[in-house]
Amino acid sequence: MDNIEEYLSQFEDFELAFFCKYKLETYMDESQNSIRAYIKKRNLDEEKMKALIEQYSNKKFPDGDLRCSRCKSKRLDIHKEKSFSFTSLNSIKYIEELIRYKDINSGNISFTCNVCGLDSK
Repeated sequence: MDNIEEYLSQFEDFELAFFCKYKLETYMDESQNSIRAYIKKRNLDEEKMKALIEQYSNKKFPDGDLRCSRCKSKRLDIHKEKSFSFTSLNSIKYIEELIRYKDINSGNISFTCNVCGLDSK
């Protein structure tokens, strides 16, 4: 398994769909080909990805977790005074506490989505 495949294997299907829509073209041709091959391996075609994007674009989640407003992924780099990335449960708990005291819309916290590239700044 190469680095691209290893990285993308962590994504859910809907995340892959948004990744392709917003970030695929930012990669060099060889990497784009590897990404397309991996997507094919996951049995995601253009029609399925379009349906996933449509389904998730306005989806509401009851968990209350911080998610990207565009793709609904939790794979975010959070920016405050320092930038840090979270994926582990402990980090998520820390972010939940931080969010309780700071409103992301106030400018005290911003994020960059690792899936679709949205920057909330």
